[in-house]
Amino acid sequence: DLITYCDLAIQTNPTFGKGYYRKLLAFVNMKKAIDVDSILTAAVAAALLPHDEAVSKVCATFGVPSNSAILINSPTDMDKMNNYQYCVIVGGTAMAPYPTALNLRDSNTTKYLIGIGARNPVLTPHYGHAVYATGAPVVIKNCDFEDFPRGSAVLCVVDTKIRVMNCNFSRCNDHGVLACNKGVVEISDSTLCDFGAKGCGIEVREAGEAFLTNTIIRNTYQGVMAYGGYKTLTIHNSKIENCQVEGLLISGTQITPGHAASDIVEQPACPVAVEAQRWGTQHGINGISRITQTYITNNSGAGATVDCGTKAFFSHCVLSYNASTGIATQGGQVVFKHGIVVKGNATLLMTHC
Repeated sequence: DLITYCDLAIQTNPTFGKGYYRKLLAFVNMKKAIDVDSILTAAVAAALLPHDEAVSKVCATFGVPSNSAILINSPTDMDKMNNYQYCVIVGGTAMAPYPTALNLRDSNTTKYLIGIGARNPVLTPHYGHAVYATGAPVVIKNCDFEDFPRGSAVLCVVDTKIRVMNCNFSRCNDHGVLACNKGVVEISDSTLCDFGAKGCGIEVREAGEAFLTNTIIRNTYQGVMAYGGYKTLTIHNSKIENCQVEGLLISGTQITPGHAASDIVEQPACPVAVEAQRWGTQHGINGISRITQTYITNNSGAGATVDCGTKAFFSHCVLSYNASTGIATQGGQVVFKHGIVVKGNATLLMTHC
């Protein structure tokens, strides 16, 4: 069909604007509803062909005015991103380091970052988060984040939602994604790999939520850390492997015999982590996790720890060849639903500490 041919043209030449335009015409003919796919297609068409009136007219039908999109070709253009709703970044050459982080603190409309090209654009700011979002949602597709210094998570979401699709995080010396203070992150078809000594793939705390699908977390300090009053953690059809300690650290805020929620924080304690645990205890949020069809393997600690009143459901998962136990629990509740495969761990499937 026409959409298939348009996708083939786009794949052959990702900066061929007419391919996106003709795909939009196909959407119009099939009366496609406005969704993420149509919005992203319109944004790229508008950025590549900003002066084509026919393109502008069709893009507007999908809610993308031509003057709301910008094409980013070099690091010197990166400072312009805060002024546009749709930022289309050409890959193939590194966009790093760009002068300032993308700060969406004052944004009131959904922001889109879309990478196009032979390879994803590589984003590395001089300092701080690559993206700090609060207030309005953010959609990021086809972008890579590499070589971040220690001190700030690559993406930070506070009281809004970030949707991350087909992105790669590598050689980061801090956390890849932080969802806190009611922030929500949805990650799909992405990788978080080869982090520094204390770099955690994903951190969730203070009523934050994380939803992972088709995501690989490999060779980080911890794969996912959900604690300090986290609300929800959902992991589906993913892999968490070769982490320096446990693959998953999931903790509530209840004090249990012989183990306080504050013990989950490493010593010397990080003030941010201590405050998160205090906040979670004050609000009585213990969190709930659901892990399905996921491999948790070859980690240097337990496959997962489930502590201090949180509840974790495991279904159709493989927990194998972890240096400690498959799952360790200290006052947490673990529910095995279906099809758990356990092999090669140093000790039993589950230990109670």
